Amino acid sequence: MSELDDILDSVDAFTNVHVDLPLDESQLEQLRGRERELVDVVSDAGAPTARCFAAAEALLALIPPSALAPADSAAVAQALAQAIREDRPHNRWGLPGYVVGRAGGLLLSLPAGVDEALLPLLDDARELVIDGSEEATIQHMARYRVGDLAAYLLAQRHGLEWQNSEDPSERDGGNAQIRSELA
Repeated sequence: MSELDDILDSVDAFTNVHVDLPLDESQLEQLRGRERELVDVVSDAGAPTARCFAAAEALLALIPPSALAPADSAAVAQALAQAIREDRPHNRWGLPGYVVGRAGGLLLSLPAGVDEALLPLLDDARELVIDGSEEATIQHMARYRVGDLAAYLLAQRHGLEWQNSEDPSERDGGNAQIRSELA
């Protein structure tokens, strides 16, 4: 394992604590100037999701998303979408129908690859895990799923209407409409 991997693996990328960024200033300073290596980690299909997520977070903390080449942006989008699948809780991504979270906003800020990364998540029926009081109550009542979050993020990106309902079957119809509009 490389020094870069050691730094990234020391990050608790899926921390349960609500922090703005899972990397601290000293970790970011160690990664400054290594942006190309971070892209390589993000692009490594064999790397653990947590490492790829930490690399994507570091990369987007060090350079503006608009500075990414299209292929690099697409790789970061894929890493972030995979992180949505494995993350618990999902607060950092957003609460469908209510708010786009910090990490969800990072994903939406990417110049390329976002649709291709999120569209496969539309079929993910796993329920979101949302911490908090009001947000958790809303989640408990509506039973939002990963696919709902993906559809909501896509709707936000493209200025589309998202079908918010406490009935998952009604949301499915809206999510299918978003898929058909973007496919």
